Parts: sequence; structure tokens; C-alpha cells
Amino acid sequence: MQSAWRGNAARYLISQNLFVFGSSTVTFAILWYLALKTASGAWMTYASLAGTLPAILISLFAGVWADRCSRKWLVIGASAIVTVLTLVLAVVFLTVDHSLWVLLAISAVRSFGNGVEMPAANALLPEIVPKEQLTRMNGLNQL
Repeated sequence: MQSAWRGNAARYLISQNLFVFGSSTVTFAILWYLALKTASGAWMTYASLAGTLPAILISLFAGVWADRCSRKWLVIGASAIVTVLTLVLAVVFLTVDHSLWVLLAISAVRSFGNGVEMPAANALLPEIVPKEQLTRMNGLNQL
């Protein structure tokens, strides 16, 4: 029983870090594509706003949702929705519409999902880690 939490915590930290890495990579790729395609400060501003403003707005409510709803299902649902919608919009961008606004829509959707996922993910760690190991695991998570 003592080591069961270690396996759960390791799987959780690996999955969260893979999600954050993937999300950061997509955001970085969109910003670079816009920078190379437009060479415009205005488009970089639009992309920055699309990537942050929805997360800020939804996170005002997401913390309450994380306290009232199942954190596990909030994390799974938000991650799944972000992934599926990103794939759908990427296919649309690659096959149908090469509009730069589609990239901003991808950034906004990802931002909404991340705004729901992050508070729930941060609140979930104390549920799977013993109290005396929480500081150590938070440090590993931030690393």
C-alpha cells in the first residue's frame, strides 16, 4: 500500500508533463508559423491574446469547478477536448482553409481547455500523494 501512491503519482506526473510539453509545442509552432508567414507584430499580438485571454477568463470559474466536480474527469475531459479539437482544426487548416484565423481559433480552443485543465490538475496531486510527500512531489511536478 505504501508504494501504490508512488506508481500513481509517477503515472500522473508523466502524463501531465507530456500534455504540457505537447501543448507548449503546439503553441510555439503556431507562433513561429505566424511570425514567419506574416512578419507582423499585430498577428503576434492576436496570437498571444488568443493563447492567453481565454485561459484567464475560464480559469475564474475553473477553480470552482475543480472544487465542486471530479478533478480527475475535469483533467481527462479538458485534455481530451483540447486534443480532439486541435486535431480537427489542424486537419481543416491543412486541407480546407489556410486562413491564419484558423490558427487563432486553435490557440483559443487550446487556451480554454488549458484554463480548465490546469487548476484541476494542480488540485488533483494532493489527492494521490501522502501529505508528508506533497512538497517533494510538487517540486518534481514544477521541475
